[in-house]
Amino acid sequence: MGLFLVDGVGELISRHRKAAGLTVEQAARKVGVSARRFAMYESNKADMPDDRLLAFALAVGVNPAELSLECLFHSQPELQKKPIGRELRDLAEWVKSLPPEPPKKPAGKKLPARSATRTPPRRRVSR
Repeated sequence: MGLFLVDGVGELISRHRKAAGLTVEQAARKVGVSARRFAMYESNKADMPDDRLLAFALAVGVNPAELSLECLFHSQPELQKKPIGRELRDLAEWVKSLPPEPPKKPAGKKLPARSATRTPPRRRVSR
């Protein structure tokens, strides 16, 4: 669940959607929301949760870290001039250099077989 809301970045979302050649309906389908909700993201009438931003970045072929940083700087431009802004840009450049890897669905985990030699329970020490 996305808890971090990306505030006021509708113009960026719209620009990236159009650059990818997607309609609002197509982008909404890829992100997993209705076209009406996606239009609200683009018009800054609703804030986009971070899980939707990740899905959007993957749908339009943009590095999610780069898009997140672009959104952060767009919503808080004063950060660009501070040392943390330079650090974040450096971090984004490093992340961009990593090979892209689509998110994987976790495979069903097998529980380890119980061994015959179990660890004995802790004994309480009385004081």
